Amino acid sequence: MPGATVFTDASALYKGLSIIGFKHLFVNHSRMEFAKDVGGLRVTTNRIEGFWGWTRTRLGKFKGIKWENIEQHIAESVWRFNHRQDDIYKLLLKELRAATLT
Repeated sequence: MPGATVFTDASALYKGLSIIGFKHLFVNHSRMEFAKDVGGLRVTTNRIEGFWGWTRTRLGKFKGIKWENIEQHIAESVWRFNHRQDDIYKLLLKELRAATLT
């Protein structure tokens, strides 16, 4: 959403983010900068890079997925990544019990 803070690396791809309304904070990997503090915020790309590495490994096990299903695969990967330290079986049972069936 416009006004949101976006953390990236210093790639030229992201230069327009502030022009379209985002607060853009970045680290410059080419200068060996991987984390920095800006106004009380810790700027780093480690978490998103970790997520995408984990997701690529997970989705690679499918030996390909249909493009029209990519959003569901990514949504499931986000959920699994955020709960990777939890007992997913118990968590799923809890969520299914709370869900209304129609």
